Amino acid sequence: MFFQRGRRTRAEADRIVIVGAGEVGVHISRRLAAEGKRVLIIDLSRERLSAVEEELDVQTLQGSGTTPSVLRRAEVENAAMFLAVTDSDEANIVSCLFAGELAPNLIKVARIRHPEYADMPSVFAREPLKINMMVNPEEEVVRSIERQLTLPGAMEYAEFADGTLRMASMRIEGEPLAGRSLMKFPELAGDPGLMVGAINRGGQLLIPSGRDTLEEGDVVYFVFLPGSQPSLLRLLRRRGGYPSSACIVGGGDIGFRLARLLERREVDVKIIDRDAARCEFLAEHLSDALVLHGDGTDADLLRQENVGRMDAFISVTEDEENNMLACLLARSLGVRETVVRVDKAAYLPLVEQVGIGHSVSPRLSAVNSILHYFRQGRILSSVAVGGEAAEMMEALVEGDSWLDGRAVHELGLPRGVLLIGVSRDGETRIPSGGTIIRTGDTIAILCLRARVGDLEKVLAGRKA
Repeated sequence: MFFQRGRRTRAEADRIVIVGAGEVGVHISRRLAAEGKRVLIIDLSRERLSAVEEELDVQTLQGSGTTPSVLRRAEVENAAMFLAVTDSDEANIVSCLFAGELAPNLIKVARIRHPEYADMPSVFAREPLKINMMVNPEEEVVRSIERQLTLPGAMEYAEFADGTLRMASMRIEGEPLAGRSLMKFPELAGDPGLMVGAINRGGQLLIPSGRDTLEEGDVVYFVFLPGSQPSLLRLLRRRGGYPSSACIVGGGDIGFRLARLLERREVDVKIIDRDAARCEFLAEHLSDALVLHGDGTDADLLRQENVGRMDAFISVTEDEENNMLACLLARSLGVRETVVRVDKAAYLPLVEQVGIGHSVSPRLSAVNSILHYFRQGRILSSVAVGGEAAEMMEALVEGDSWLDGRAVHELGLPRGVLLIGVSRDGETRIPSGGTIIRTGDTIAILCLRARVGDLEKVLAGRKA
């Protein structure tokens, strides 16, 4: 995942070429353009490019990213990085092949979803392709669903520091947290490995201080160490652990991978798919799951299969409207834990409003996986929080950093920035005001989008 950067001029380092103006390409472009990067997007669709031009301050080029002539017009030889993120694996591979031929030192990232391709990373890492990073969002989505199912009520989930620091967003429903000041939170939690990182109130994300109060209906982003997950569930009066039964709608790559994973966890699995041939494949390759040929939005089918008595319902077809409808039907039948696949960013707020428990997005997973490649030097990775409202970042404290030797309360971090974790020698802790930062530490930071530039200036500060 890490790589060496060669010496470049500032103009070249800021120039990024993206092939594909779909959800992934547009999301990445929006984030990078907001940070002052010079982005050029290539796509065959004039309609898509026009929509991009209206919204973002980026360049566009109509044409196929798989043709050398278009890549020459895009001047890929003057770019620092090249992303191929169309919906076609083959197109992404060919784009990287020709881009590498035109610019041998170019850093290349490709969205590769087919499991047979993803299982052979060494082929893509060596010449002539030499792709620096392959992104398989479906794999990450399956892992995300698994984690969410063990955290009832979690709407978003992320991990940092090799899984030793976690974040989950939960809605506050009554006692013991509603109406309590955050100054009382450590006493209520009774666990130093648990803290409040952010609050989403009425669609507005804020980084709170001890003077803030938790309110009924707030969506709170809890930061916690793995061993503190039971404390979090106890505080919210919820029970964790794997469900004993689950129904999956959609037998594509995500549904199939998830069914296999749940089978290994000895979960009673039913999987529904509209395609008869796909059902035959599923029945042949799954050992214990019951495969049903049908429509996940058919209420009669769901009743007939007693879906309402199952612990979890997950709809992951490529039709996000049907996914939402299927989850709403399952909720009406009595299923408490529902997970919906949503790719359009505009739909994500609706998931919460209509009462669906969890959401996952392969496209947003791809964006989060790719973005750490665009963080210079000390920033190791970043994940979007609350849609586009904030980021969680991992940063390395280098030897000449002014942070070395300072206590957290001495850092003077900008408003809207919160230090939430410190990792040293393989051990991660939730910091207090007296925690001392040392060279070699990896620190985790929660930062509002508007403060990212201020944070990067803080991290770039050097000892006098």
